Parts: sequence; C-alpha cells; structure tokens
Amino acid sequence: MVCGTLGAATTAELLDDLSSKAADVCVAVSPADCAALASRLAELHARVAPRESPTCPVPRLYVVNPYRQPSCAAELSDLSSNRWELIHQMTTLLAGYLAGCPVDFTDIPVDLSRCSPFTRRVLEACRSIPYGETRSYKQLAELVGHPQASRAVGQALARNPVPLIIPCHRVIATSGKLCGFTARGGTAIKARLLAWEARHKPDVQDLPS
Repeated sequence: MVCGTLGAATTAELLDDLSSKAADVCVAVSPADCAALASRLAELHARVAPRESPTCPVPRLYVVNPYRQPSCAAELSDLSSNRWELIHQMTTLLAGYLAGCPVDFTDIPVDLSRCSPFTRRVLEACRSIPYGETRSYKQLAELVGHPQASRAVGQALARNPVPLIIPCHRVIATSGKLCGFTARGGTAIKARLLAWEARHKPDVQDLPS
C-alpha cells in the first residue's frame, strides 16, 4: 500500500518520520525492489505540480505493510474485522481529496486513546469543521468549554496524530493569520491545503439536504 506524508522534503526526513511514528508498519524490501520502487516514485514526483521548492515541498510516498499483525488486543478488536474495508475506504477518500472532491473523513475511525482528555475533545471538535471552511482557535476553545484556552487548543492540535484526517489545517487565528502547522513545510503546506479546499468547495445549493 503506497501512502503519502505531508512536507517531507527528502527521503532521510521521511524515514525519520516513519521511525518515530510508524516503524512497525514499514516493509523491508530487496535492493532490486527498492531500486524499482524508487524509479517509479521518481516518475510520479516528476509529474507533481507545482514543483517542489525549499519552502513548499511536495508530498512524499512510502510503503506500508497491510499484512502486519495487530500489536495489541485493542487494535485487534477494532481493526481485524474490517481491515480491508478500511484500507479501501481510506485510499478511496484520499484519492478523491487529491482529485479535488469535497471529501469527508469523519467516518474514518481514529484511535485517540493515547491523548489526554482535553486534547481528545479538541481533536474531536476539529473533525467537525466542514471541508472548505475554517474555525479560529478561540472558536474551538469555546466549543470544548474552555473559552480562554486558545493557546492550549493550539498545543493540542500540534499533537494531532493524523493531519488531514483530523483537519487541523482548518484552524486559524481570529485575525485570519495561519499561525503554526507542525507538518514539514509549516504554514506553506497549510496555505496550500486551504487554497485547495477553497478552490473545490461546492456551492451550498449543490450539497444534499
């Protein structure tokens, strides 16, 4: 399964990300297979527009192993029964998003059990922000019942384990400033995501009732 990661400008940076976040799902491949895969990915990267720049790198690709055994009982009970359905749903939604469709990721199950209760509430509130819209840190703080905790909301969003699926890029300052974004590429990536969604946001009259 080939997946993307936001903002990793080099293979070394990508491997650093994987070693800290998803080392247990990486697949070891032979040198010949690695060379063939690298060649194919280079072709794909060459077709990405706009071109990569130091301030705005293109998404990189990596391979994960869908046959990996679940690492704990909770994961086994949550995912083993619908592993393939979930993979298909996720890849379909990502492909749709990258094609400009107003995709809704809220049906994708996300395990937030390692987050603090406050962080969990912030991330769950963030998931409710519709495609093509934004909310301020203050609005999110009010939504979780802590109207004075805008800074804490920003810190909680920085711990988002699945950007895009939980769309923390849609949270901006009250002034309209983009503020931070923890993916490599920072606010340049955030701006691209918001511009992409604004460009493809459907008209209200086109939405189902």
